[in-house]
Amino acid sequence: MIIDCHTDFQPLQEVWLGSPYPISFYDDLDAELKECFHRLTEDTQTTLSKMEKVLVDHNVIVRKPEFDTDSSNYRDKNDMLIKPPMSPRDFAMCLSDTLYFLDHGWKINPYKKVIEEYQSKGENVHMVDRSKPYAWVGYGEVVRMGRDLYYDVALEQGSPRQLRNCTEGFKKLGEGYRRHLLHFGGHADGVFCPVKEGVIISTHYGEKEIYNQTFPGWRVHWLPDVTIQRQKKAKQSRVMPEFHKWWIPDNFYHSPVFNKHIMDKVRHWTGDSTETVFDVNCLVIDEKNVICFCEDDTILKILQSEGLTPHLIDHPTRGFWDAGFHCMSTDVRRAGGKQDYFSTRPHDFEKEYK
Repeated sequence: MIIDCHTDFQPLQEVWLGSPYPISFYDDLDAELKECFHRLTEDTQTTLSKMEKVLVDHNVIVRKPEFDTDSSNYRDKNDMLIKPPMSPRDFAMCLSDTLYFLDHGWKINPYKKVIEEYQSKGENVHMVDRSKPYAWVGYGEVVRMGRDLYYDVALEQGSPRQLRNCTEGFKKLGEGYRRHLLHFGGHADGVFCPVKEGVIISTHYGEKEIYNQTFPGWRVHWLPDVTIQRQKKAKQSRVMPEFHKWWIPDNFYHSPVFNKHIMDKVRHWTGDSTETVFDVNCLVIDEKNVICFCEDDTILKILQSEGLTPHLIDHPTRGFWDAGFHCMSTDVRRAGGKQDYFSTRPHDFEKEYK
């Protein structure tokens, strides 16, 4: 079996990594724009290469997207480049023995080759139907915990219909699991990370009372709110306020021409990194090794106190992509099988936490 995943911390054996587009896809742009995109791509690829090396050194099989040389296969009807597959967690999730894949409109799927390989070996690959409510479920908002499944959906979703589709979709996706509906803000892997059985690392967006109910008896370590200081640095910079959502001090891609292009043409590629605590967005290799970023030393102290080795990787383009190492990957197979971490709960347990 290739696809077999039940938590985010059991020993990782196979994983997908994301990728920006090849630098050749920007060759039709003016020189200043092209230079900025080339630099963004090269810095991002450096980070991904370091991730891959750590993973391979720990005997993890790494699968990566492949691109056709013709960029038109990755453009929308308005000839704009679709967001590259930087964060496979946004569109792919392995739940038990099934890979769910939500296509983003590419004419040639960057993961086509690996998906076809899985299918040829009899693996369960489910291409998500965008017309169904379960297509609304964001995979970065789902936390797998053996027989329990957690889903963080924002109460202030854009419309009642959207909120209804998200909650109904989670029920469908989570059939056979004990289901927990959270409302931390709509992006669980930016709120907390279970790094091993019995241990959670949380940002200030989490709530102690909720953890006491959802992960009873588990230790919760808290990260400081680093977004306050980061916002102060942004205000002191030469960057215009409208660009602060995707700019961080590590980024030097703030020429007026580049900024305008981002806002006018590819704003959908970026998020709002002013609110993101990247240190929590870890990729756990196993219960002794974690790939992480360190904006504040607290993350190192926590991991070391719990017997985990932090593998630090610099990630200077994190603000542009608004993605940490968990977002930039999708775990396909982890050893250990489906465990019951909360065996006293009824098998049909279901609860919404407000």
